[in-house]
Amino acid sequence: MPIPRIGLGASIGGLTYNRLSVKPDNSGSSVSDDTVSTLGASFGLAQLTFSGTYFFGR
Repeated sequence: MPIPRIGLGASIGGLTYNRLSVKPDNSGSSVSDDTVSTLGASFGLAQLTFSGTYFFGR
């Protein structure tokens, strides 16, 4: 860390996981529960990100 309360970071990609659950409403429709899950990965210079963090509790 450059100074005690500040941190710096960099990333060139990452992993993502999403889950969506849809339940039918109570309108009497015969639609069943539906769940969709996706897993993704993206790496490379197109996903290059920089970050900064300020730590309040230190």
